[in-house]
Amino acid sequence: MILRWKPPVDGGVPGVYKIQRKQEGSPWEDIGISTDTEELCSNQPRGVELYYRVFAVNKAGTGQPSATVTVVL
Repeated sequence: MILRWKPPVDGGVPGVYKIQRKQEGSPWEDIGISTDTEELCSNQPRGVELYYRVFAVNKAGTGQPSATVTVVL
């Protein structure tokens, strides 16, 4: 699965993007870091509802999370 997102609209320049995933009732887990606005998420569980979100990270810190998306493969 390829997860794509738009860069921040506040004009900040992200160094990297932190990608998180969770299942219902579970805590968020870090699953990747990307320098681009997309990431190939391989080996994702099938038939399970998963939630994904992305944070922009730069020298000023970590931004607010993106809108959460729900995926079932």
